[in-house]
Amino acid sequence: MKTLHLYSLAAIVLLCISAHATAQGELPWSYKVLEKQKLAKPYGFYRKTRFSRADHILVAHSVVIRNRTRYRARIIDLDEKLEKYPSIIDIAVKHHAQVAINGGYFLPNFRPAGLLLYEGKKRSPLSRQVSLSGILSIDAKGKITILPRKASLANSYYAIQAGPFIIDPGGEMGIKSAGALHRRTVVGLTKGKNIFMVNTSPVSLLDLADLLKHHPRAFGLQGVDRALNLDGGPSSAIYVKLKNKEVTIKEKLAVRNFIVIAP
Repeated sequence: MKTLHLYSLAAIVLLCISAHATAQGELPWSYKVLEKQKLAKPYGFYRKTRFSRADHILVAHSVVIRNRTRYRARIIDLDEKLEKYPSIIDIAVKHHAQVAINGGYFLPNFRPAGLLLYEGKKRSPLSRQVSLSGILSIDAKGKITILPRKASLANSYYAIQAGPFIIDPGGEMGIKSAGALHRRTVVGLTKGKNIFMVNTSPVSLLDLADLLKHHPRAFGLQGVDRALNLDGGPSSAIYVKLKNKEVTIKEKLAVRNFIVIAP
């Protein structure tokens, strides 16, 4: 009876471990790169990847911008009183963008939910909301960096608060529990300090953090130093200009802010 009890106890432990792994999104992923191309300008490259797991399939569009290239980034901030908001395609065409993504959270009245610095002037104050833990900062030369909320903005010409960090600065996962499945827009830094941007079909932040941490090469990345969630839901969008075509995942809801990379 004692032997049977021990075997039963071991089986229960293994079952609990298995259930915990499934709950934490640790089922094994496989992936297939569907497309990879250089951007129209020599800033970096684009990759489209399909990830598969027993319980989920998602598609990710990723862009890597080499830090040493002459790219210039800026934030587009639209007036909250507009009757009709332009789409990401409208914004990309107007600003001759090579890459454009949506970013930042806003309230029902379309005012920013956190910090917004535009051309050196503060349009919205810093939020203490726990989930808005990071800042996408752009200096006067158009170079992007990703900062913790408490960092100095002395070198920032543009800045927008977002979050949470799904990969904390230094490379460890910043998400510990599964959440809802949403389309995602993420920006980050690689270990080599290149910029990357990712737009996905619906996925939890935990699963996306897991993929970026353990499968960075699937996105064309040589390791991830940090990754900040910019948005989640139907407003998530991306535009990429390639040499022979344009790739667009259009937002389904109006968006106030975009990050644009242009010549």
